[in-house]
Amino acid sequence: MRDWRRTLSELSWRPTVTLWTIATVSVCAFVVGIALAALGQLDYAVLLAFPALLIVALLIAQRQYLALTGLVVAIAIFVDFYEIVGLPLHEPVAAMALATIVIAVIFFGQSVERPWVSLRYLLLWALLLGLAGLAIPRGGSLTQTVTYYVTIFGTSIVMYCLGTQVVRDYRGLYVLLVMVMLISAFIALHSIVQGATGRVLFVTEHETAYLNSSYGFHLAGSAVTRAGSFLLNPDWNGLYLAVSLYIAAGVLFAEATTRAMRIVAAATCLLLLGALLFTFTTASWLAAGVGGALFILAFVPRRYRRWTLVGVVGVGLIVGGVFYRQTRLLLQHATSGSDATSRIGAWETALHIIARYPLTGIGMGYNLYLARSAAYRSPLETVLLAHPHNSYLELAAFAGLPVLLAFLAILGLLFREAVRAYRLTPTRYQPLVGGVIAALVVLSVNSFFINGWTLPPFASLGWLLIGAITSRALLVARASQPQEMMAAPGAQRPASAVVPASKVAALGSGRGRRWRQ
Repeated sequence: MRDWRRTLSELSWRPTVTLWTIATVSVCAFVVGIALAALGQLDYAVLLAFPALLIVALLIAQRQYLALTGLVVAIAIFVDFYEIVGLPLHEPVAAMALATIVIAVIFFGQSVERPWVSLRYLLLWALLLGLAGLAIPRGGSLTQTVTYYVTIFGTSIVMYCLGTQVVRDYRGLYVLLVMVMLISAFIALHSIVQGATGRVLFVTEHETAYLNSSYGFHLAGSAVTRAGSFLLNPDWNGLYLAVSLYIAAGVLFAEATTRAMRIVAAATCLLLLGALLFTFTTASWLAAGVGGALFILAFVPRRYRRWTLVGVVGVGLIVGGVFYRQTRLLLQHATSGSDATSRIGAWETALHIIARYPLTGIGMGYNLYLARSAAYRSPLETVLLAHPHNSYLELAAFAGLPVLLAFLAILGLLFREAVRAYRLTPTRYQPLVGGVIAALVVLSVNSFFINGWTLPPFASLGWLLIGAITSRALLVARASQPQEMMAAPGAQRPASAVVPASKVAALGSGRGRRWRQ
């Protein structure tokens, strides 16, 4: 019972009279709206608008930036991408609007106690945005190119900035990862229900139309449905589940995690593995395997490593036995070769375009690529595609090799900063950072096979996480940690891991109220 109280206290704040009043009004409005919607008197978008705005206003007034960030992640998936409330968005409109508001509130409300944290590699970010901006006039369709630019490149910098600003200490990182984990647990449960029963809960018109256009995503030669859940496509859903698996694993192994939350994290890992099986996505399992090897060998505490390997093997055998039919179908799908052939054809088409337009690309936009790629189509590409099923080839084919190189430079440098951050992280929190690094590796590996980094839900989550673990604020937080919180009980604190007082002072100095390195 104490564990649950401690867990709830870590994930919430002390309520006030104003909080309870607004929360009560919001819940009552929501219940009344559901009743009216059931009677056909009110649209779901209108139903959610009033309580949603009240909740957002409440969170801003209470300065609950972490809770708002968790809300941004949920909105990006459920409202913007899945269109659960009926708004025809499919782009991160509402999520980016809320994220921008949070960033603006933090910037204009900065103080000595809560300074603005300077972003890393701003010149490279400016170079990437500038090079990508040059590709806008070449697209031919201003609407498509601007939309792609904003939803991919704009989303990336906004979410990276949000992650850098909201995570000010390791407890904040823990809370953010727990919220992301709980969202993924809900998606995993929804995926299992869809895969086991063939029924889609919370179905929308957008999803129905998408499934009809894709023939329900049945496995070839069978009536088995691949679970796409709120990510629509089973390949996208498989990537999201694989990425979330290591966020949950990081929470599971962190010494800072309470016993109650550890149980929740373990259950989430099992749900994610089961849901991943129902997507029948070979690339996601491959990426998850790479991430798993990295996480176990590099980030799991040494005293748990042997038992973790035993547990992974045991869970694999149990899952393979309980879901024998699904496991057999997954192996058949992975070894059929038809999917690999179509992927190779898509990559060859993109390489032909890159060879023809190495500096400029063919134009940013899926419909533009669909129309213009026909002249460079590979014989192995049996159906014209709107993207090359590879994020890196997509950037080069859409906007040119300079844009791809700038993107890889930023990603590579931030990965290096993430590894440094892991080494400087207190022992009790290291699995959290290690889990995020493993999740980002999964996203990067899987992006060789689908549009991972170049799809708004994954761009939002990926850049948010990498901004959170590389935030300069964590260095200051680490330097201010008591010595007994830095390492596990009985472990010695290495002198090389201590941030000097002069460096801490430098982080808080400079013009304005910003932390710089």
